Amino acid sequence: MSEPKEGMLKLNIGAGHQKINGFINIDADASLEPDLVFDITNKLPYATGHVDEIRCFHTIEHIKGAQHPQIIEEFNRVLCKGGTLILAYPEAKECFEGWLTNKKGQRDFFEATILGRGLSYWDLHKTLMNSDLFIPLLREYGFEVSRHIEKEQTFNTVLICRKVFSLQTRESLFRKELLECSTA
Repeated sequence: MSEPKEGMLKLNIGAGHQKINGFINIDADASLEPDLVFDITNKLPYATGHVDEIRCFHTIEHIKGAQHPQIIEEFNRVLCKGGTLILAYPEAKECFEGWLTNKKGQRDFFEATILGRGLSYWDLHKTLMNSDLFIPLLREYGFEVSRHIEKEQTFNTVLICRKVFSLQTRESLFRKELLECSTA
C-alpha cells in the first residue's frame, strides 16, 4: 500500500481485506497482512492532532459497546481539528427486521449481519449498533455528524463526522495541574 503524504496521515481502521491506497491500513488480524497489526482498543500509536482522516468500516460492531467511548475518545485525540471520521456499521433494527421477515429470502444474510460471519476470531459481532444511541455518543466526544447516509441498503449505516472540538483527557488535566503546581 502507498504511504500517505507527509503531514497527511489517514487511517483505515479494521481494514480487513479492504485496503485503501494512501491510508495506513490497520487490523488486529495479522493474517490479513495490514500495514499495522494493532488492536484499536489500545491507545493509537499516533501523536495528538496528527491524523486527517479515519475510516472505520464495519469494525465498531466487533468491539464491546462498553469500549466505544474510549475508542471514540482516542479517535478525537489523534484527529486534527476539522478532521474526518467515517464509520459504517449494520443497523441492528433493520437487520432484525430483515431476519424476522426473511426479507428478499435472505434470512441467512441478515443473521450473519447481526452476528458476524464467524470466519475467524475477529469476525464476530459483539455489539448491536443503533444510530439513535451511537450518534449522541459521537457528539458528546467532539464530533459533528455532518451527514447520515442510508444507502439503498437500509441495514447499512454510514456516518460522516467532523471533529469540532478536542476533549480534555484526564492525562492532559493532570499535566496542567502539575505545571500549575510547579510554577506556584
